[in-house]
Amino acid sequence: MLACLIILHHLRLAHRLGVASVSDTCNCNLRASCSTAARSNPSEPNRDDLTSAAMTIDIEELAARAAIEDRLLSYTRGIDRLDPDLVRAAFHPDAILSGYSGPDMAPADFAEYAIPRLAAGYAATQHRISNIRIERDGDRAKVETYVLAYHIERGDDGDTLHTFNGRYIDRFECRDGD
Repeated sequence: MLACLIILHHLRLAHRLGVASVSDTCNCNLRASCSTAARSNPSEPNRDDLTSAAMTIDIEELAARAAIEDRLLSYTRGIDRLDPDLVRAAFHPDAILSGYSGPDMAPADFAEYAIPRLAAGYAATQHRISNIRIERDGDRAKVETYVLAYHIERGDDGDTLHTFNGRYIDRFECRDGD
């Protein structure tokens, strides 16, 4: 239902911008058709209507993308709030995290490794994610996410702000509907 509400919000926004008309129903084949009446100049080709057919929005695709983003946010929120349960919730228990400042490890081990170090070393952290690129293939997805992180280190001479940027490269997999 949440994915449905998100889709309807985006379709209503598109409609207000004059690029689509919206069906009042929400089902697995929700459609937004391009409307010539909404365009400022109906004689111009509609750049949004690439196939001259109704555009189908796949609820399952959007729900999967929302679930992936939710997992990414669970991880960053868990790191920033020093909450190992949120960090672990972002991963399947048998996942392996690699490329961090330490050996490859399972999510539970990573949370127990990273959270105390962050708590001891920084007064606060903030991780922001953007430019999320998701390439789905059935129940699997390759995901690249940009991250911009701020870490505030307390010191005798005042606080020091450390800024980091990089990418998370992840493989996601849907298992038993999760």
